Amino acid sequence: MSQLFDYLIKASLCLGVVYLFYYWLLRPLTYYAWNRYFLLLATSLAFIIPLLPVDALMSDQPSAAVTFIRQFSLEKDQAAIASTAPERMALWQVLLPVFLVGSLVMLVRMLMQLTSLKKLRRSAPLLHERQYAFYQLPNEQSPFSFGNHVYLNRHLYNEEEFEKIIRHELVHVQQKHTIDVLLMEWVCIINWFNPFAWLIRQAAKQNLEFIADEQVLQEGHNRKGYQYLLLKVAREDQGFQLASPFLFPSLKKRIEMMNRDRTAGVHLLKFAVVLPLIVMLAVAFGQTSGKHSIKKADGEPYNLSSLTYRINDARVEAIVKEDQRNCLLKPGAALSLGLMSKEKDRLRTLLEQHGYANLPGNAIRFTIDTTLSPQRFAVEIAIHIANAGIQQVRLAQGNGYDQKAKDQTLIKQEKIINRVH
Repeated sequence: MSQLFDYLIKASLCLGVVYLFYYWLLRPLTYYAWNRYFLLLATSLAFIIPLLPVDALMSDQPSAAVTFIRQFSLEKDQAAIASTAPERMALWQVLLPVFLVGSLVMLVRMLMQLTSLKKLRRSAPLLHERQYAFYQLPNEQSPFSFGNHVYLNRHLYNEEEFEKIIRHELVHVQQKHTIDVLLMEWVCIINWFNPFAWLIRQAAKQNLEFIADEQVLQEGHNRKGYQYLLLKVAREDQGFQLASPFLFPSLKKRIEMMNRDRTAGVHLLKFAVVLPLIVMLAVAFGQTSGKHSIKKADGEPYNLSSLTYRINDARVEAIVKEDQRNCLLKPGAALSLGLMSKEKDRLRTLLEQHGYANLPGNAIRFTIDTTLSPQRFAVEIAIHIANAGIQQVRLAQGNGYDQKAKDQTLIKQEKIINRVH
C-alpha cells in the first residue's frame, strides 16, 4: 500500500509542475491547438512517469577527467528506513480510506452526470441526425455538446445566432473534445485531493473554448456580434458541467483572448522546452530500483575487477578467508548494490557465529574504486574490530580456541598460590 501512496504523491507533484509550466509559459499564447495537445500529453505522462524505470537514464560511468571512490554504510540507511516505516504505514492506514471514499464520491458524481445526460437524450426531441445528432432542449439551458450530440433550444435564438452556436458546438464535436473532458474528469477522480488536478481540468476546458471561439471567428463571423451572443447566453442555465457548454464560466477570459493579437511564431520555441521538462520529471519522479546493477553509459553492467580485504584482526581475517568460497562477490561477475548489501549481511552473520556479536554499524565497510579501470570496478571490504587483541584473548579463553594461553594462565595461578602458602 505504501507504494500506492508514493505513486500518488509523485503523480500529484508531476501534475503540479505540468500546470505551473502551462500557466506561466503556454497559457498566454494563442496557439490553442498546441496547448491542447500539451495538456493531454503532459497530464497523461504525469500519471505514467512515476511507473517508469529510469535507471537507464542514469549513467554511473566514471568520467575520463574526474574519477571517484564511493563509500557507503548500508546499516545507517537501513536503520533510517526501518525507523520511518511504521510511521509511513500508520499514516497510510489513515489516508487510504479517505482517498478511496473521495475517489468513490467523484466516480459516483461522474456516473450520475452521464446517467442524467442519457435520460435527457432519450426525452429530448431529435431535430436532425446524420453524422451528428441535434437535440432540442426543453428549457432555457445553455447549449452544449457531448460526443457526437449537440443540445440546444432553437427557439431562444435568431437565425444568425443559431448559426454561430451550431458552428461553435460542431468544433467541439468534430475535434472530439469530449476525450479531453473525460480525461480531466478521471484525473480529478484519481487525484481529487490535489488542487492542481482541478486547476488543470479548468485550464483544459477553458482552452477548448478558446479553440472553438477561434474557429468561429476564422469563418468570418462578426467578432462583436459573437461576443454579444456570449453575454446573452450568460443569462441562461449552464446545464451539464461534464459536457462542453457553449458558455464556459470564464467569459471575461474568453473575450480577452479573442481580442488579443496573434502570438508571434518565434514563441513556438517555448514548446521545445517540453521535452527537457518531461525528462526532468522522469528523472525526478520515475521509479528507481534500490538494488539495480551499476551500469555503464551503454547500459551494460559493470563487472567486479578485483576483491580485496583490509582486516585489523588476524583471527577475523582467518575466519573470512576460510569461508571465502561462500562469498557472493565474484571477480568477473556483475556488480550490484544489492549484492554488496547481501554480502555485508553474510559477513556479519559469519562473525556473529564465531562470537563477534553486537558489531557497530561501521565495522564492515565497502569501498568501490572506479579509478583502476574505465570499465570495471574494484571493491575493498574493510572490517574493523574495536579492541581486537583484547577481544580475541577473551574469546579464546571463553570458547577454548587458544588452549596454550589458557594453560599458561593456570601455571601462573599455581605459582601465586604456592608463594602465598
